[in-house]
Amino acid sequence: MKETLAALFVGVAIAAVVSCGGSKSAMKTAAPQSSAEPSVMPGSPRDRIKQLDDQIVAELAKLELQPPPLAVCPQPPCATMQTLAVKPTDDPACKRSAVQVCKDHCVLADSICDSASKICEIAKELASDVWASEKCASGNASCTAAHGKCCGCT
Repeated sequence: MKETLAALFVGVAIAAVVSCGGSKSAMKTAAPQSSAEPSVMPGSPRDRIKQLDDQIVAELAKLELQPPPLAVCPQPPCATMQTLAVKPTDDPACKRSAVQVCKDHCVLADSICDSASKICEIAKELASDVWASEKCASGNASCTAAHGKCCGCT
């Protein structure tokens, strides 16, 4: 009986190893990662994106703006990674007010846009990572909203 169970166990273990294995070429082609909130390793590119995204959310709250809904990007890179939103200080059409609260809005907007740009740079490095691409798109939407708050302030 013990020999039968041991043989069965060995057979199942071998089958598991064989079924989990694969050709090396198949392992090199990574499928796009899920857009679900990832677990991040400290210091990893995803960790840096999370830190920058958290900073954007905090700065949006100071501007009394809600974070935009997470953009859906079924196949990275998202189209928004190609065209980044323009921060207010780089926009000649932005009429910046001399009122202190407006100046504060513009400082926050520039910071949000800088963070969004950094997220998109990291997302480009993680080309097949759907979550990173979606964070890039959300960062751009946040930059656009903050830009409006700065340039529309009087």
